[in-house]
Amino acid sequence: MANTVLTTFWQFTRVGLQLLWTLIIARSLGAEAYGKFAGISGLAALIGTFSGIGMGLLMLQQVSRRTDHFPEYWRKAWGSTLPLGAALALAFGLAGSALMGGTAGATVFLLVGLVELLFLPLTIVSSYAFQAHNRMGLANMIYVFMPAANLLAGLLFLAFGTAWDLAHYLYFHAAMAALAALAAVIVVVRLLKPGLVPLSIGTTELREAAGFSLMRLADTGLGSFDKTLVLRLAGAEAAGAYTAAFRLATVLVLPVVALSMSALPRLFREGEHSRGGASPFVGKMLRHALVYGLLAGIVMWFAADLLPWLLGETFARAASAAKWMSLSPLLMGLCALGSNVLLTSQRRNRRILAQCIGLASMVLIAAWLMPSFGLHGAVLTLLAAQAVTAALLWALVFKKPPSFQHNRLTRIRLKS
Repeated sequence: MANTVLTTFWQFTRVGLQLLWTLIIARSLGAEAYGKFAGISGLAALIGTFSGIGMGLLMLQQVSRRTDHFPEYWRKAWGSTLPLGAALALAFGLAGSALMGGTAGATVFLLVGLVELLFLPLTIVSSYAFQAHNRMGLANMIYVFMPAANLLAGLLFLAFGTAWDLAHYLYFHAAMAALAALAAVIVVVRLLKPGLVPLSIGTTELREAAGFSLMRLADTGLGSFDKTLVLRLAGAEAAGAYTAAFRLATVLVLPVVALSMSALPRLFREGEHSRGGASPFVGKMLRHALVYGLLAGIVMWFAADLLPWLLGETFARAASAAKWMSLSPLLMGLCALGSNVLLTSQRRNRRILAQCIGLASMVLIAAWLMPSFGLHGAVLTLLAAQAVTAALLWALVFKKPPSFQHNRLTRIRLKS
């Protein structure tokens, strides 16, 4: 309970800072530039799942079970994230403009790449270090570093910016993100004292970490790549309005995400001996997620009209998009919880399968709906992909392995 309260507090702090940053940047840049930023960042976030090749999640899994493994896996996590993230950021800066059809210049792609492919992954790995030790307050405090840096970048942009365009803002954005990542790593080193150990990654670990990376690719695709699709298929203005509505949904789903994150260490411990199905603890969390998701959807419907007032007249279409998106907090919460249950119960491949199908459905539906229906087509695409993913995830959560079902029937027959 204490972990959930701490997680919720820091999550609300994080989202509050993000909202303030969004208000500053959206009002300063307008819907079109904000949409470009969201679309480019979404593509970078998708590629960023390969920063560190999944070593951060491997650290979380292994250290949650045996904390004495922390120095070894912390070295693997940051030691792989730093060089791979830097290389990916450079490649994104060189090739990003071609990938996005000349949406912005190489400088924009490089700066976004540094944040999403290097600085943010280092911050996430630092948070995983505290999650693995079941110190959820500190783990979620680390997650606040990046939105705090974003807000500071926005304020500095307002105070010292020489031109009100995306490229000029991104210099502030990247500089503050670098400081946030450095601070996160320093907090881990000072409080957890991992020490210095040699970097050694075995073939088995590399394969398992790559599986985590593939899992994050599917996971991130549903939450980030959608903005890239909207930018390419519906235009920058639609992407700006869509992203504003999506931010509102992410705020409202926050308690379910906090509950899911705070339960990760316990789920990993229970999942080590899992034989499939859902435990009573998982069933309890699912009931909470369903009830809260329905209430959050009602709140989102009535709060949607505030978006143009908060963000400016260029975001007038965001209100309509948010009302259409009112089911998203429910579906998003179900996806987050179901994903973590499968991850922690030795059913990671099932999670990847469900999310890949959801991501594929999103791309196919987007190609069909967005060119013709624009913003509303983008919202319908999101809801359809989330519904497909949530249904598959929970079907796999409740499905028991055939061997377990056979053994259970055998025991029943012997008793009779």
